[in-house]
Amino acid sequence: MKINRDVVVWPTLKRYIRFGVVGATGIAVDMAVLFILSDPRMLAINLSLGKVLAAEIALISNFIWNELWTFGDISAAQNRWRDRLQRLVKFNLICVAGIGLSLVLLNIQVRLIAVNVYLGNLIAILIVSVWNFGMNLKFGWNKTANIGFFEKAELQSVFTTEIDRAGTEQCPPSPDGFQIFIK
Repeated sequence: MKINRDVVVWPTLKRYIRFGVVGATGIAVDMAVLFILSDPRMLAINLSLGKVLAAEIALISNFIWNELWTFGDISAAQNRWRDRLQRLVKFNLICVAGIGLSLVLLNIQVRLIAVNVYLGNLIAILIVSVWNFGMNLKFGWNKTANIGFFEKAELQSVFTTEIDRAGTEQCPPSPDGFQIFIK
């Protein structure tokens, strides 16, 4: 079985780059809110509470940008408010696990290793971004993840495997629009 890597890898890489750009704006939002909430010169609230609030505010900002840009093609095809709400709930649940991981990583770095709070926060965010992208690609903005049972059955009947003249089996496009060619 041979997979055409250009067809499979490039669309995912392109989405990951967009996800990363959105994530970078989220980092800026997260850092700014964490500074305002937890810095001793500002509101000086508890670091953990400040981190959770900062991450949640950044998460909502990221959802909006991912909905419009990173996964805009999927969002446009599934543009009912119910679909958007489902994606927001999934995004939030996936990212809540990421926030928990980020919180653990931040506290380990700051309290046990004595890393600067902002450097530790950045490291935690970068590690958690890989988790968030993979899970959101699979469960949040998957073209078939937000449709009902009967709609899925109808969609599956449309995707049939075809054999081209060269004897190459063409699998139907995946939920991300990738197509795999098998020799």
